[in-house]
Amino acid sequence: MTESNTSSQQSGRRRRTAGAVLIVAGLLAAAGGLVLLFVPLVYHATATISLAGGSGDAPAPPDPSMVHTELERIRSSSVLSSVVRRFNLASEWGDPLGGSLTRLQAVGRLRDRLTVAPFQDTRLVTIRVRDGDPQVAADLANGIAVAYQQAHREGQHRPVVDDTPALRRNLARQSLVVSNLQQHVNALRVELAATAGTNAPARTRSADEINSYAQAEELARVESELLATETTLSSWAGMNRQQLRTELPAALPNETILPNLLSALDTADQRIANLEPDAPPDDPDLASAIEARDSLEQQIDERISGLLTAMGNRVTALRVERDTLLAAEKKAEATNASPLVDTARKAATYAQLRRDLEAQQKIRDALQLRLTQAEVDMAGSSPMSAVGIVDQAAPPARPDFPNRPLAGGLATLGSLALVTGLVLRRARPPAGA
Repeated sequence: MTESNTSSQQSGRRRRTAGAVLIVAGLLAAAGGLVLLFVPLVYHATATISLAGGSGDAPAPPDPSMVHTELERIRSSSVLSSVVRRFNLASEWGDPLGGSLTRLQAVGRLRDRLTVAPFQDTRLVTIRVRDGDPQVAADLANGIAVAYQQAHREGQHRPVVDDTPALRRNLARQSLVVSNLQQHVNALRVELAATAGTNAPARTRSADEINSYAQAEELARVESELLATETTLSSWAGMNRQQLRTELPAALPNETILPNLLSALDTADQRIANLEPDAPPDDPDLASAIEARDSLEQQIDERISGLLTAMGNRVTALRVERDTLLAAEKKAEATNASPLVDTARKAATYAQLRRDLEAQQKIRDALQLRLTQAEVDMAGSSPMSAVGIVDQAAPPARPDFPNRPLAGGLATLGSLALVTGLVLRRARPPAGA
């Protein structure tokens, strides 16, 4: 009897231990299942876009840095703000007491619900949005795709600047200067060739010849510079301020202030574009950015006016200098009408004009090289194809979380385990044991 009692006691302890384990496991499973049954449903809707347009097929894999940049643009405040405005999310997601969110808060909440990812090694990008309402999730995913597509279509991203028209105009103007100088040089060459046989090959020049040579050389230099300056200034006469902003940096390669101001203006415009969608009209950062932009606009206009004034003053000064030298030359001709002095004067003019012609030809060749490079750059900088929406998001039929059938099964199994555990704990050993 002693061994039978001992065996019965051990069996009872095992049943009670198993019952305790089942009770604990049943409670946990039942509680977990019940919690999941009452947790708000979460639906995920996915729209697919192509950065290359159409079906997303591309002849070569996309540049990873370009794809990363576009992913960040999809998540940007400028794109998401338009979705917040379209669906009035600031009010829809407001607090229960009726208060609305700020636009920045609504953008942040939308960004938290958004997942953007590239699809393998293609130009396809998935836009995934979660929400408790399947229709809202689909609407928001499609809204973000459309907002990004619209931003791309409207050229929100900074375009490549085409300098080729301004370079072509400058090259045409410089070619005109070279052509005029070449005509003068050719005419003087013919005159000097006609008189070359009548002059002694080797002799000492007289004082009058030396003086006339120096005066003619200086006069040729002034006239050459005046020709180039007047041609340049006259080409700017009919241009407006916006055209001059493009023309002057291309025409004045040594000018650094204006290009720096224009670059700073582009940066200021970009900062304002980033602030405007989210900032209220009285935002101090936006006001500061607008003030900085206005200041740069004023500095650019002042710089352009200064360059035009300086060019006009230079033309006036060169004309005065030319007239003075012409008067001195006529006086010298009246005093000394020697053929040798006249030949020296022509030789000096010819020598100076040849030097000026070579200098102007170098400028023309440099402009031609810049134009060729700009045309090559423009040919190789084709913009990214239009964004295409490959698949629109549809309201999902089932929530991604929680799994209600699984939660119900878990709660049922937990309840059965709990009941079984209680039965085992309360079971009594057989009579007489």
